[in-house]
Amino acid sequence: MTPAAAGSATAGPRAALALLMEAGLLGPADLVDRTVRLRDASSRHRTVLVDGPAGGGLAVKIGHGDALAGEHAVHEIARRAPGLAAVLPRWRGGDPRAGWLARDLVEGRTLAAAHEPGRGFPEDLARVQGSAVGRWHADTAGMGSGAGGPHWALSAAATGDLATGLETARATWRATCLVHGDLKWDNMVVGDDGALRVVDWEGAGLGDPAWDVAGLLQEYLGRAEVAAAGAGARAPGVLRVARGTELGRAMAALFDAYAHAAGVGGDARDALARRATAFAGARLVQTALEHAATEGAAAHAPPTLLRLAGALLAHPDQGVGLLRPEGSA
Repeated sequence: MTPAAAGSATAGPRAALALLMEAGLLGPADLVDRTVRLRDASSRHRTVLVDGPAGGGLAVKIGHGDALAGEHAVHEIARRAPGLAAVLPRWRGGDPRAGWLARDLVEGRTLAAAHEPGRGFPEDLARVQGSAVGRWHADTAGMGSGAGGPHWALSAAATGDLATGLETARATWRATCLVHGDLKWDNMVVGDDGALRVVDWEGAGLGDPAWDVAGLLQEYLGRAEVAAAGAGARAPGVLRVARGTELGRAMAALFDAYAHAAGVGGDARDALARRATAFAGARLVQTALEHAATEGAAAHAPPTLLRLAGALLAHPDQGVGLLRPEGSA
């Protein structure tokens, strides 16, 4: 199949089927026996899920041009980085020039589902996240690809104190390892085997490790703040009460596990906490924009997230204490 055909607007289950057969990942017998079922799960890229005999299932992604080149590169880097390989679904095939890739289909639940209202913020899940991300960051120091410049959210259109905070945070950017770029709970899956897998690596490249940490921190803070605002609590309130609560213990556990796995301590740990706190503010700006563009999203979510973003960007030093386990110096 030509690159143009693979990346065309009409590409879908039939295109995925043809690609898998050309690559030898499916055979005629699979189709004759009708043991294969294809489901369209497209979002940013055309994505087809394949249930059947193909080693437990496949996820096939079809992009435009070199849109998936970064994700191909991530799997290449994983050959030399065990910590990264541990969080990647198994690679099954693909061609960056033709704009497609296939990986194992991860069966399980996303971390977003694991933290739905009423489920709380389990510390064991926090530590799993921190350890996994810390290991891959440590293993990929200097191994990322791309320009390594600040994420676009740090240059988001804003005014007043929010704009000042973003500009200040942007100046602290330090590109040192491979980062996911859009790390959030929707992109993290706890498999049926109990292992954590991270998906959707199109935006990966050389970047600041604090950006990925910030993606996880903003999940905790943003969800708690939106929930509190929806219940009528005055916002921003999460930062004032987080330490000592289940929420605060989970964030501290996440950061502690991350720092241990990444080998970050002392002054470097405090500097990382400051950057991650400010970057979490930028990530909340990004999330607020996504909420505003999502049909059915709670009307109070964008302004609530923006207020919280402003508080984080204005006072990143508060992250040093917030991310330190209780009882530690």
